[in-house]
Amino acid sequence: MRVSSNTQYIMGTYNLQNKGSQLNRLNEQLSTLKRINRASDDPVAAATLVDISQSKSMNTQQSSNAKAAASQLAVTDTILGNVSNTIISIKTLAVQAGNTVLTNEDRQAIQNEMREKVKELVALANSTDGAANYIFGGTDKSQPPFTMTIQATVPQLDIQYQGNDQRQFMAISSSREIAVTEPGSQVFGRTSTPPGPAPGADFGRQRAVAVAIGVRRGTVGRSAGPQLYDQYSKRDPGPG
Repeated sequence: MRVSSNTQYIMGTYNLQNKGSQLNRLNEQLSTLKRINRASDDPVAAATLVDISQSKSMNTQQSSNAKAAASQLAVTDTILGNVSNTIISIKTLAVQAGNTVLTNEDRQAIQNEMREKVKELVALANSTDGAANYIFGGTDKSQPPFTMTIQATVPQLDIQYQGNDQRQFMAISSSREIAVTEPGSQVFGRTSTPPGPAPGADFGRQRAVAVAIGVRRGTVGRSAGPQLYDQYSKRDPGPG
């Protein structure tokens, strides 16, 4: 069978174009040092590369989350350590206030010092992280979780929780999330308003106690937090 000159020309042109395309692809691979530069180079391998890239991005994000979670928990643990130290100071003052030889002026001085310690506890409860987000407000980061009002009547310090009861979580792996915050209502309590006294309560034993601190367990890092109460009573001033 005789092949015409026109057919030979067309086939030769096609082969040249095909070789030129292959040469261009090889040059591209050499310049990028990649065998696959587009999905058409190898559809199966390109799909595998997409999956690997997505997994790598997810692992990078989760690793970043783990570091952020560790930092957040370290900040929280430091704050709760300071809270515990403040509670110990308050308890020491409460023991001192039980001394029957104290004068009313002495008790007043202890009350004032306890009040300052409670203010310190509220400041710790309203702590923020490095991004100025309130740590103990639940998921509400925009406002201080605790408010404190100084009153002329008993209780002289009124403290209320205004955050929510939600925890903030971070994904540190594809199958695990950890809580990086605890709501202040679980750590410190919701209110400073004490429960009503039992009938016939002996107020004489409470006359020197400006603040009673309740401790709740099972919070972040197994640390204990204060439930802020100002139960100072002037109903029985007692002897000077």
